[in-house]
Amino acid sequence: KIEISASDRVSVFLELVDAHCINGEQHEATKVLQDAINEFSGTPEELRIMIANADLALAQGNTDQALNMLKNITPEQPYFVQAKAKMADIYLQHRKEKKLYAGCYRDLVEKLPNSHTYLLLGDAYMNIREPEKAIEVYEQALKKNPRESILASKIGKALVKTHNYSKAISYYEAAIKSGQQNFLHYDLAELLLKLR
Repeated sequence: KIEISASDRVSVFLELVDAHCINGEQHEATKVLQDAINEFSGTPEELRIMIANADLALAQGNTDQALNMLKNITPEQPYFVQAKAKMADIYLQHRKEKKLYAGCYRDLVEKLPNSHTYLLLGDAYMNIREPEKAIEVYEQALKKNPRESILASKIGKALVKTHNYSKAISYYEAAIKSGQQNFLHYDLAELLLKLR
């Protein structure tokens, strides 16, 4: 007999929910999700189901219910980052509230300060066209993880967005000299071509 893990079983439930949603069968999707909630309540997989439940509420146009579900996931729990990212997306895409969108990522950095959450916050600032704030955050992330070459690229691109071309060129050149990734050569070449 083949043993199927709880994680795989949850994945099957969630795929079935998605299939029902795609077919416009919201009622069936809700029933399957309720079965999953009943079966996995109190397990580590419960949070994945909670996030899927928030997605379903969102698909039904209930943003408040979706946000309330996601707010219940705490920093100590797995899937906290995913829950915060989904909340941020709801604030930006459905409510058009840029401050709350960025606030979700600031909260992430505050509760889980690491280079990944700083990167997410910087990207959030770039998404809402605040490159100056993005640069500050990317630089903080680079201090935490100086070998993260993607940050050098993001800082360079953010400097270009602020039309600070000379600083961007200097930044790329310094990053390249310090032995960072080859794709920075491409970013620098692309910038120099634009400035011709």
